[in-house]
Amino acid sequence: MICNGCKLKYCIRCTELTNAAYSCIKNGDLGDFQWNCRACKAVVPTLEHINNVLGDMQKKQEVRLEHIENRLDTMEISTQKQIKMCSKEIKRELSIEMKEEVKTKNI
Repeated sequence: MICNGCKLKYCIRCTELTNAAYSCIKNGDLGDFQWNCRACKAVVPTLEHINNVLGDMQKKQEVRLEHIENRLDTMEISTQKQIKMCSKEIKRELSIEMKEEVKTKNI
């Protein structure tokens, strides 16, 4: 038998499988059966926990990233509005200054 976890080979006796169970596995009667040795069985719960924690962390990071992207979109819109307002104000001030300059030269 080959352990699905560590990929090491084990004899039937070391697998602690019955002859009947081994025959079913060998004949393919159990479909895609995967066997794990004792050491891998002991580690699997820890790996599953780590996987769950990492999955939770990924979900939290995705939510945070979406929140940041939304804030950036809002800031971009706000910045564009401010630029338009400043541009209008600068044009207005320049227009006033130019009119005053023209008046000064005409006098």
